[in-house]
Amino acid sequence: MKQCKECGKEFQPVPVRGTEQMYCSKTCQSRAARKRHEQRMLDKMKNNETQETQSSGLVGALPNAQRSTEFSSNLNDVQRENVPAAGRGRPFADIDSSYLERYYEEKISNNFYKLKNEALEKRVLDLEREVFDLNSELDKIEEDSNNDDNMLGSIMTQFKKDPVNTANFVSSLFDNLKKPNQ
Repeated sequence: MKQCKECGKEFQPVPVRGTEQMYCSKTCQSRAARKRHEQRMLDKMKNNETQETQSSGLVGALPNAQRSTEFSSNLNDVQRENVPAAGRGRPFADIDSSYLERYYEEKISNNFYKLKNEALEKRVLDLEREVFDLNSELDKIEEDSNNDDNMLGSIMTQFKKDPVNTANFVSSLFDNLKKPNQ
């Protein structure tokens, strides 16, 4: 019997290859993973804050207004993809929030158009497949009509050569079929 590292309950480990079972259930395993993730995030934030305070000797010497104008003047030099990282680490806490809002609106719009593009590409592929099927069917019909062994093929061949006389012939043929036998 082992003791669960999350809840402390005793459990019988299931023998499998690989690492030894440490948790009594998937729930405890997920709960422990979430706690580890939260702890890593807290450690990362603390690490960023300590780096920020260590580097604040240079940045802290400038007034906030001057820092924000320097940042906004250099903002055009920075690629747009790198800007959100500024919000995560908090080194540019005084960024104009309207810029970030516009950035994320553009990102959402970009994702919308990517999805729309994928849907249209799928539709184009479906239409190309449909055109191929219709062309195959048309080729098969033309092959059948070129085969003079059957009556319909002969009529289609004649119709291509002389449509008016063929139409008259077919209509008289149907008229004869409609008349009762005498």
